[in-house]
Amino acid sequence: MNLTITVSMLVVYVAGLAYAVFSNPLPEQEFEEYAVGGRSFGWQFITMTIIGTWYPGSLMIGWAQMGYDMGVTSTYLIFYTLGGLFIFFLICSPLWKFGKVYNVKTMGQLFEVRYNSRSLRIFTGLVVLLVELPWIITELLASGYAMQAITYEKIPFNLGMAIVAVFFIIYVLFSGMRAVIIADYYQGWMFLIGGITLFLVTIYKFFGGIPEMLMEVRNLNAELLTIPGPMAGWGGEAPGALFWPSLILMGMFGAYMWPSLFSRIFAASSTKELKESLRITPFVAPIFTLLILWTAMGAAARPEFNLGDSAYAMVNMISNIGPVAVAMIAILILAGAISMMDSMLSSWAIVFVNDVLTPIYPNMSSRSQTLITRIFTVLIGLAGLAMAMTDLPTIVQMLTRVYQAIVQVFPAVFLGLFWKRGNKYSAWAGTLVGLIIVVYFSFTQPDYVPFLNGMQGGLLALAVNFVVYALIAYVTKPENNVDEVFENISKPDSELKRIDLLDK
Repeated sequence: MNLTITVSMLVVYVAGLAYAVFSNPLPEQEFEEYAVGGRSFGWQFITMTIIGTWYPGSLMIGWAQMGYDMGVTSTYLIFYTLGGLFIFFLICSPLWKFGKVYNVKTMGQLFEVRYNSRSLRIFTGLVVLLVELPWIITELLASGYAMQAITYEKIPFNLGMAIVAVFFIIYVLFSGMRAVIIADYYQGWMFLIGGITLFLVTIYKFFGGIPEMLMEVRNLNAELLTIPGPMAGWGGEAPGALFWPSLILMGMFGAYMWPSLFSRIFAASSTKELKESLRITPFVAPIFTLLILWTAMGAAARPEFNLGDSAYAMVNMISNIGPVAVAMIAILILAGAISMMDSMLSSWAIVFVNDVLTPIYPNMSSRSQTLITRIFTVLIGLAGLAMAMTDLPTIVQMLTRVYQAIVQVFPAVFLGLFWKRGNKYSAWAGTLVGLIIVVYFSFTQPDYVPFLNGMQGGLLALAVNFVVYALIAYVTKPENNVDEVFENISKPDSELKRIDLLDK
């Protein structure tokens, strides 16, 4: 009976997702349509696709483990979510205009237009691809666990991953970014309604309310309600006063540098729609995150649900409510994992074709770009699945380390959008210096730097990156076309005109 209930709920979820995606085919087989959905989506879709992509399936496993082991220290995720949305507000308008005027689809193309450097475009494309790969792997792991849980282990872990991988590869092939945004819109609502309801019900069922739950956590281990609190997974000791703030700042500056979120800005129909997408996100995103982390902390007061692995303690506690709760938490994990993976997979293939192959073969037709992107979608998806079936480092530690690399493109993006003085030399110098420092600390002190009071090495690298960018910009000349570029993107949306500059 339990299996019938959970599988039925899974079928309803998958059927709804499939209908939402496959009832919206591509209007035309052009690469711009495939890569950025024809720049046609309103604020509702942008809002939900940000929420759907922002919250991966591993949030309810990896970050839930942080909530269980480290308590309120894990709430850094809430603060960097809000900081990231502030960065989004600052960059979305000029970035969208770059896309509209110069047909920019990726960060690499932005750099070529802004800094007049095709080599910087190729380099950036390769860098962002390398640092984003771990997300696909970790989300496949989360989806395999969800499929195993919802079928009461009738579907083995690896088979569950394979089924999910084939499903999202097929619909990404179907209509590219359009399929991704529609799928994430569908799943974003599931997070808001199903997720908030599920976590509130769990807290009230086991503890009688949020205050009562926090009291139990305090009585169990008051350190869970302090910062930095217990540092399980980080050496077992408090790294220093700057550890927690550096996690927040690194997340904030790196949030919209990931290709999968960066490209969301180009998919909007106007700058007005982008800014209106902030009507809901800053309010519901922290609530959803806080409920997950609170529930995970509450699970720490119920050691019977640990079962030897704190990563699954919260899920085990929720599952104890009954088969409907089993299905709901498994579907939430699946929805988060699929939303993240389809975004990453489509972005990976698009960036590789757009920023690596197209500059080398500039005469490639739009249809050829779309075809090759689809081929790489399959290859990348299957490669990620193969890697997910091998032993990997701890999820959270892996992801926080690659964050330190992706954030090093932030100065070149942010200063490039607002400061005319920046040029290709400053962008190259700042980014390379930042990445070199990150690589050094990755081998010596990957999680935090003791002599910097616990601050992450990536944040030091970012500060040096900014300084190098500014110094090089001051001692060299601006790009020759910078005034023209800024003039072209300074107009209202209705007066913007397409300029064919790239890939010629």
